[in-house]
Amino acid sequence: MAFATTGDPGRPAYGDARTVRSFGTTAETVDDPRGDLRELSAGLR
Repeated sequence: MAFATTGDPGRPAYGDARTVRSFGTTAETVDDPRGDLRELSAGLR
């Protein structure tokens, strides 16, 4: 019973934060490291 009450209002907040976090992390991790890793690899080599 308590889960249902906490799941209703907590679900949207968690989902929103999770989506934004995942999206932001994925976009930054996929876009940033690509160029950074290339430069780092070239510089290290």
